[in-house]
Amino acid sequence: MFGHFLAILAVQTTPPAAPPPAPPVPSVPAAMPADMLAAFADAETALAAVSGCVSSGSVITPQRLAALDHRLMTLRREANGVWGPEALSMLPVAALTTDCERSGGAAALASAAELHLTALTAKLGNLLAPMRSGVWFGTMPLCGAGRVRSNLMVDLYSADEFLIITLDPAKAAELAQLTSGQVGHALALRAAGRVITEPLISRPIVGGQLQIGGPERSDLQQVQSALKNCPKIVP
Repeated sequence: MFGHFLAILAVQTTPPAAPPPAPPVPSVPAAMPADMLAAFADAETALAAVSGCVSSGSVITPQRLAALDHRLMTLRREANGVWGPEALSMLPVAALTTDCERSGGAAALASAAELHLTALTAKLGNLLAPMRSGVWFGTMPLCGAGRVRSNLMVDLYSADEFLIITLDPAKAAELAQLTSGQVGHALALRAAGRVITEPLISRPIVGGQLQIGGPERSDLQQVQSALKNCPKIVP
């Protein structure tokens, strides 16, 4: 009599792959780093040396000196829009003891100042690289901030358009903390690396709601479009 055997084959199955982890929310330091402060101080000192060595017979034209000042002011404004003006209000600029002749005169000092400004531009650009995408208010990323709603509204009396951005409770608390330290100052709202507007903070923003007005309708639409492309965005 032949026995009957039941062979049970174990079939190896591969468990489904786990979904990839969500990318970390990009960040920018909440306070200006010390090396960035030092780079600003170096540039300020270098420009002050140029100004101190400019005389009526200098080969430095007023236009070149004005261009150097404009570059520094542009970088200061960009930094102020991120960290507020208090960060640069007390720069440790070195005392001027420049011997103009031994330093090569104003022309050589201007070339040195340009090098400092170029280095400062690169350092600031690298630090703010995360802001080239998404939507940011000061140092706060709105992309990846949980549930975010955006609504384009029209004032019935003035016909002015404005954008209402509403954050979830956790981010609302962060927004209140951010703005409480910047009352009386302007912070930049950025979308895809572009400064859309720099609203003046008249009081801490509580309740997690930003009201953005002033720019063109296309600017507001750019912010709204960028928000809709963020993770976890509620249309």
